[in-house]
Amino acid sequence: MIKKLLKTLIHPKYQFKLVSLKHSFTHFRQTYYSQNGEDIMLRSLFAPDHRGFYVDVGAHHPYRISNTYLLFKRGWHGINIDPNPDTIALFKKARPHDTNVQLGVSKTAGTLTYHQFADPAVNTFSDTEAEHWKKKTWNQYLGTTTVETKPLKNILSEHAPPNQTIDMLSVDVEGLDLEVLQSNDWNQFKPTVVVVEAHDFEIEHMQDHPLYQYLHGQGYSLKFVVKFSLIFVLKTG
Repeated sequence: MIKKLLKTLIHPKYQFKLVSLKHSFTHFRQTYYSQNGEDIMLRSLFAPDHRGFYVDVGAHHPYRISNTYLLFKRGWHGINIDPNPDTIALFKKARPHDTNVQLGVSKTAGTLTYHQFADPAVNTFSDTEAEHWKKKTWNQYLGTTTVETKPLKNILSEHAPPNQTIDMLSVDVEGLDLEVLQSNDWNQFKPTVVVVEAHDFEIEHMQDHPLYQYLHGQGYSLKFVVKFSLIFVLKTG
């Protein structure tokens, strides 16, 4: 509102000079909180005054390498899902008006073995991913625990407000991202934007990748590739 008012008061000739003066102190630096700037791309897909709704699966931390914190700062809210009780405690403190759910996500309801590390960013239900990270001497393996899991469609049915539009779904679960997507009901819950992690994705062979094939089949087109994050947008028309 203030920016719009200033634009009406300041002659266009001087507007860029004022912007340049403002950014001379920061060298036009942009702040991002996601691992590789994914949130900058996500922000660009929505109007500046849009106050949207996100679902963050494998939320990890309210600030650190978060795909949703920049949006949260702009007035968004949503559902954060993570099996780590320490993570959910942090979210409840930092984002008390969000819905913060301590669960794993799987195709069917039940329990899974949860591998834990000193850096919880790589905690995983995948035995393969766990073996990979155990080889990293800087990241101590802390062992396993049994965690309750539910399909994403069940969690959203329970926690999303009735008729809520989901603007953005972020999935980062260290190796089981496709299974999380497959556990959704895409007829009932159809996010406008989906960001999902795929370390083995290659642009020249993108049509062969299971995540690309699955989301393309659900009506999405690939909009951005940010290192190992794929950002899909729902097709319109």
